[in-house]
Amino acid sequence: MRPKAFEKRSSSTGGASCDSCPGAAGIFRQAAIPSVPRSVKDPLASNEANVIGTLDVLVAAKDCGVPAVVAASSSSVYGDIPGSGVIPAPARR
Repeated sequence: MRPKAFEKRSSSTGGASCDSCPGAAGIFRQAAIPSVPRSVKDPLASNEANVIGTLDVLVAAKDCGVPAVVAASSSSVYGDIPGSGVIPAPARR
């Protein structure tokens, strides 16, 4: 069986659905607003894209029987906290 090609889809247009992932073996969640200053300036937009968007993808995957979801992240999640022990540690500039 040949793997299906990757498809770029938006999860910000009213939520993900089974129409987005019929027969998929997995979903790669790459969407986010990765900016702490932007999240402070507009927390509702950041919550919608980062939290609600991810939840929509997870629910759609569950409802459609997709067995795996891989979510990307960045240092914006944990920040640059010296001595935090976060692995991998944020790069020093």
